[in-house]
This record gives sequence, C-alpha cells and structure tokens, in this order.
Amino acid sequence: MPLYYSFEIKSDSTLLVQGQGADGNTYYSVGKWSLTGTAFTATINVTNFSQAGVKQNITAVYNNTSGKLTSGIVQTVGVIYTASFTLDRVN
Repeated sequence: MPLYYSFEIKSDSTLLVQGQGADGNTYYSVGKWSLTGTAFTATINVTNFSQAGVKQNITAVYNNTSGKLTSGIVQTVGVIYTASFTLDRVN
C-alpha cells in the first residue's frame, strides 16, 4: 500500500507534516527545518493518536532551480522505520 507525506514548509522554519500510516490513520507532525546550501534537514514530532511524541528526522537535497527536494529520507528515532521521498513545489 503506498503511503504519503504532505509537507507545508513555512518561512519561519516551521514544518507541518501530514502523513498516512500503514494502519490507515492520518498522522500530523510539527517541527523545525533548516537549509544549509542544498542540505535540507528537519526534526518533527507526531502530535496525535498513540504515536504522539514520536520523533522523526528528515533529510533531503534541495534544488533551487526546480524548487524540488530529492533524495529525501524520513527516519523514525528509536524505531526501525525509514521512508524515502521526492517533493515537488506546489504554490
């Protein structure tokens, strides 16, 4: 079953994430992001259901020309869970 992540990347360094879990539930997370050169990093915390407080680290490569994040990885801290993603900019 394909899962999804939706990122809202705000100019104040806040990152809001909505994602579908393997259990079919929609999970919401919030955290902070940073960009150093082309290196995008973020740490988010799940805010709902039994997963509240679970921390995830996100890394990706930012392309300023295309506005895309590529080679994205989401890793859950303390749990063996890793996901990959590519993110296109939508205005």
